[in-house]
Amino acid sequence: MVRPKNKKYNEVVVLLSDEEMDELAMAVQYFRAIGREPRSMSALMREAFKEWLDHNPDVKQYVEANRPLLEKVRSQQAQEAGQA
Repeated sequence: MVRPKNKKYNEVVVLLSDEEMDELAMAVQYFRAIGREPRSMSALMREAFKEWLDHNPDVKQYVEANRPLLEKVRSQQAQEAGQA
């Protein structure tokens, strides 16, 4: 995966059982072997989340409705950090 340079990426910790970790690793290995995306665990988890969000329209609507508020808060925090 080639990351767009204009996006900021955050690091998260995902707690998985050994079995879930094995399944995730093997899924990524499979995609790499057949030359298909996603080719990283991060990309697979992002893709799975997007698909999950598409299947949960109430959550997607909530996220979209509240995104402007989140962006406003982040903007204010950035301004405050710049003034400090």
